[in-house]
Amino acid sequence: MTNLRRFEYPLENTFATMSQLLHLALLSRGAADAPRTDKTRWDLAFSYKSIPCELRFTVFGIKLYIWVTESRGDEPSALALDIEQKLRSAVKTIQTMVVEPAVEMQRQTNNVRVLNQHGRYAGFVSYFRAKLNEALENDGQPGLRMTLQPPHEPSDRLEGDLMNIAGGIQVKLDREHEIAYLATALLAGYFSLVQHRLVLLTGFSAAALEDDFSVDRLFSASWSDQFSLATTGRMAAGDKVAHSDLSYLAREYRNTLLHGGGGRLADGIFVEWAPGYHTIETARGVFTDQFMLWQPALTPDQAKDVVSIIDRIEAWFTSLPYFPWLESGLPVGFDNASVQLALDNLKEGTVAQYIEHKDSEFDYGMNG
Repeated sequence: MTNLRRFEYPLENTFATMSQLLHLALLSRGAADAPRTDKTRWDLAFSYKSIPCELRFTVFGIKLYIWVTESRGDEPSALALDIEQKLRSAVKTIQTMVVEPAVEMQRQTNNVRVLNQHGRYAGFVSYFRAKLNEALENDGQPGLRMTLQPPHEPSDRLEGDLMNIAGGIQVKLDREHEIAYLATALLAGYFSLVQHRLVLLTGFSAAALEDDFSVDRLFSASWSDQFSLATTGRMAAGDKVAHSDLSYLAREYRNTLLHGGGGRLADGIFVEWAPGYHTIETARGVFTDQFMLWQPALTPDQAKDVVSIIDRIEAWFTSLPYFPWLESGLPVGFDNASVQLALDNLKEGTVAQYIEHKDSEFDYGMNG
């Protein structure tokens, strides 16, 4: 490529997510695979309007290279944009005409693997659990700083004492609000983690072998239905306890805190039940007023209750034979052969060895 100058154009990150389709699109139009170098996944040489080009996919992203003469001036930029649009169009065509129909066919037969995102969900829960534990520990520290003054002190000291007491009350209220916020975030994250775990665990359940089973329906099912699918065929008493604990968390805390209202004092209906008389309607026998509107949605004792129930559910999860698979980060296959193999190892008591083997196999496939 004498008398030519190379121009480099990084493509946006979305192209990296469709790298396989880009590779196929260019190969289908006669592009030639160049020898791979270090940190290069693929490197294709092609021509566009008789201009030599190269598209290289590395661990740092996808870059387009164009060789043109100096006399072209700013034209390479316009040429790069033109190529980018053509590549995007080619990828869309392959995705629509080839990939999507094939994907749909595989999904209908549950011939799919579900990505394991246990670490991401568990990290979210661990973060808010640690923050909540810290807030609950700090809640035991004194919030009131009352200092009694002798009677002969000036009257303005009384005002200072009252401000001191009021400040202590506000500190305590702020702590309780923080606890309520953290407990709410913990509940939201925990049920996301629970549902992801139940989806993955269903891949090791006999329910996944039933004729009417559908991975698509599994994803859209309620946590309770997912629980039933994940524990199909088990006779452990702990399953009922775990389901009961999750039902309690959902009914008493998650549903009311995250779905709005449902009897929470802070989300009640404000009613003028007689001229000049108002109340927040919460539950029979419980009358209150606007005072409750600025109270924490959860008390520290309720937050401790949430934590203790979660601890009990976690003990159940960690007792499950295939829980180490979830922690390993391995994807879960839902094709019949994968499910049957998992059940066979469960029956034979070789789950630990099976997980170790699949972990080594996956690592070799990723890193060689």
